[in-house]
Amino acid sequence: MNSKQDYVTALCQFIDQSPSQFHATRSIEDLLVESGFAKLDETSHWNLKPAKKYYVTRNDSAIIAFVTAKKPSPEAGFNIATAHTDSPAPKLKLKGASFTANTIRIPVETYGGDLHSTWFDRPLGIAGRIAYKAEDDTIQSKLVNIQKPIAIIPSLAIHLNRNANASNEINVQQHMAACLAGQKFEQVNETIAKEAGLEPSQILDAELFLYDCQQATRLGVDDSLVSAPRLDNLAACHALTLAISKAKPTKHTQVAIFTDNEEIGSRTPQGAQSTFINTILDRITLAFSDNLENTFIARANSTLLSIDAAHAVHPNYADKHDPAYAPQINKGIVIKANADAKYATNAVTAANFRNLCAQNGFPVQDFINRSDMPCGSTIGPITAANLGCQGLDIGAPLWAMHSARETAGALDHKIMIEATRIFLANRG
Repeated sequence: MNSKQDYVTALCQFIDQSPSQFHATRSIEDLLVESGFAKLDETSHWNLKPAKKYYVTRNDSAIIAFVTAKKPSPEAGFNIATAHTDSPAPKLKLKGASFTANTIRIPVETYGGDLHSTWFDRPLGIAGRIAYKAEDDTIQSKLVNIQKPIAIIPSLAIHLNRNANASNEINVQQHMAACLAGQKFEQVNETIAKEAGLEPSQILDAELFLYDCQQATRLGVDDSLVSAPRLDNLAACHALTLAISKAKPTKHTQVAIFTDNEEIGSRTPQGAQSTFINTILDRITLAFSDNLENTFIARANSTLLSIDAAHAVHPNYADKHDPAYAPQINKGIVIKANADAKYATNAVTAANFRNLCAQNGFPVQDFINRSDMPCGSTIGPITAANLGCQGLDIGAPLWAMHSARETAGALDHKIMIEATRIFLANRG
């Protein structure tokens, strides 16, 4: 890939193939395998070698990939970059399904802090993971993706809600149920089972989400924008996957971490607050040393780059940004900072990253929330605190974060890929 358009095409394909965190993890895995990474089993003993590529998954929704050092040592530590695989979406409450007003109606609960209004009147697919009883009576899981438009959340006509454009409170339980037409709920089960290649009676449980069926696309008079669902945080996942895939062995081990459940606080076995990250890093250290103390030394000698979306200044709501910290789309990577440590960034880590970008000609912007508005957070502070290493939060500027569709810059994505690759390879 030699141009920003090639990177955008690849990003759009990656997003279209990743309608849930489970599918995103599989998409990442496919790219890693293409680049020569070998899969490890977390439940088995490992026999790691220097200067080799490996990856390991957890829960089908989180993945850690790494390139071991030429001569691994705890003093060299790790260069670590992180992203998260999940995005806000309506999750189906299948047992609440009913037949109302001549349509199958399935209530939802919202996963993460989505922008409710953006889910209305869109053709929606269904994707996620099912658990089923196999022919040998074991419980297995399988990913499903009903790509055709199967559901819609219809708005109430303006004639029946005259205040809709002034104020429109949305009750998720009542107003956001998905409508699927049909005559009986069994049709939904049959459709899911057919997609999975199973009989409906085999399916025992499911984690299924609605998603926007419209494909990711470029837009703008110069094709410089990207419109897509789940840019937060699949754009970072794609950039980090390409960066680690290009990694060459160095004096330190390079690590790409993709955790799940950031949008709901990360407190799951596959989230950033779990043992997943520390366990894998310690196993890498102990593969080349039998001294437990070396795990602590390796962590202390590590550095962390957390990649998540950043709020671009909105042309119609510019007052929502501090004017001194108002990053623009297609103007470069954003360093995110916060006085209450909602981001991992400090003066030293920011200075190191600015220097790296300056040396390579990458533009850098800054984001700090308005002082009269609360700040969001991400996995950077959690991961840095658990590891006990220095960290930095960055992101590509984005419009409409947590909408069913978001907008980002084509140039920013190319810069993010290259900056992440260089960060993993070099020490500041």
